[in-house]
Amino acid sequence: MALKKPTLNTEAALNFAERKSSENKVPIGDVRMTANVSKGHHRKIKMAAAREGTTIGELLEQLINKYI
Repeated sequence: MALKKPTLNTEAALNFAERKSSENKVPIGDVRMTANVSKGHHRKIKMAAAREGTTIGELLEQLINKYI
């Protein structure tokens, strides 16, 4: 069985890149951030956000404002 070389659908990629932030579910003025954390830390912050009735993103912003 021969494997095909993957190809990029250039038009689809450009359409995605040119979408407005609201279409990507990122609020205007915000940016998406990716970080690697342990499963234990992810669980802790997820549970803390649920307890406080907020999102992980909002909780991270509070922590950043407090410590940085």
